[in-house]
Amino acid sequence: MSFNPPPQNFWKRVIAGGAGMFLMCAEAQQSATIQQSQTLLDQIIADSQKHAFHRTTDSGHPLRLAESLAAAVAGDLSEYNDLMVEIIARWAKAGEFAEAEYLADNLPASGPARAHLEIAWVLFRDGKRERAAEHLKRSLETMDQARGRKAEVLRTRYCELLYSLDRVAEARSMESRLSELARLELDARLQRLQIKPALDLAQAQRRLAQCEDRGVDRVRAAFLLGCADRQLREGHQKAGFELLQEVGRLATRDGLPSAQRVLVDLAKTAHAGGEFKEADKAIKLYLEIVKNYADAADWKAPYLAEALDVIVDWKGREKQVKEWLKVAETWLPKVFVLEAPKSALALARVAERVAGTAESDRLVIMAAKAGRAHPHPRAQANAAVLVCLFYTDAGRAIPADIRTIINPQAEAAIH
Repeated sequence: MSFNPPPQNFWKRVIAGGAGMFLMCAEAQQSATIQQSQTLLDQIIADSQKHAFHRTTDSGHPLRLAESLAAAVAGDLSEYNDLMVEIIARWAKAGEFAEAEYLADNLPASGPARAHLEIAWVLFRDGKRERAAEHLKRSLETMDQARGRKAEVLRTRYCELLYSLDRVAEARSMESRLSELARLELDARLQRLQIKPALDLAQAQRRLAQCEDRGVDRVRAAFLLGCADRQLREGHQKAGFELLQEVGRLATRDGLPSAQRVLVDLAKTAHAGGEFKEADKAIKLYLEIVKNYADAADWKAPYLAEALDVIVDWKGREKQVKEWLKVAETWLPKVFVLEAPKSALALARVAERVAGTAESDRLVIMAAKAGRAHPHPRAQANAAVLVCLFYTDAGRAIPADIRTIINPQAEAAIH
């Protein structure tokens, strides 16, 4: 019997076919795994929203709507917790602590740690130190479940509150677990709180030299700004002015938007400390920088809005703010649809202050429509939650026409 060799590329086709079958099996398995993960995620979120607690707040409250919408947003537990912590903090600020505490306890993973810390800060600022300490203790219970940058931010703010409550030994113990940059961020806050000794420029630079990570000018500038704020509030104008000048240099050195953002805080600090020329110089420079960002940059309108908020507080600048709002509105059509709601709402917050509710509502409608224009349900729900938070902060009910945009199914069922 003679052997006929296989056709040319026979084995390549066999191997390719096998590889194809392997990939199909792998993709099917991956799809099943993703589906199982999503089902588990949906179940965890659903369980967190099964309210055995009797809700005493109005079911039409913007935050109640935000809660229900938040469940539709999350791509993971972290994303869900981010939104719920924002909601819980606002319940606390509104004095609805029973609502805030209940929701905090029902969050998954490290959500309770973050939420109870927000409640603790609200109570501390209200002068309720003992109740703040109770929530601080509850925050610690799930803190170790936090990971990455969010864990650093959580521990830094936890330390700050411990210091503010005069629990220095505990604060130092927690501080020892922070990275160098996180400790520098904490020191900036402690300067403003007048908890650590005041530093002049030379002393502040020596402190900066202890931090080997020199790649984050935003954090370094924020530390110097905390030192400047402390000096100015204690009446040391020369020392404060020197620190402000160094902040301005660092904030613009590398052309990074995150570092340039410090110019807004520089302007606020300088103005509060009586350095009006330095404040005006910083805000003018910042406005020019923001103007030159690409119109499609998703941070452009929110960064501008922060600056305009500062200018409004200086009085007599309303006309300038309104002119900038008109310019900024022309940028919105160029922003990526996923980020457009945030940009429009940032401008709406300023408009609420200088132009009234009709003008701010017009911008909110733009944000709501941009959210609905996105094809993905999660993006639609995220924009809707942001609209709810806007009206909570504004202290107003959501207008009926805007509710219809952000939650059309529910509104249709009502009518």
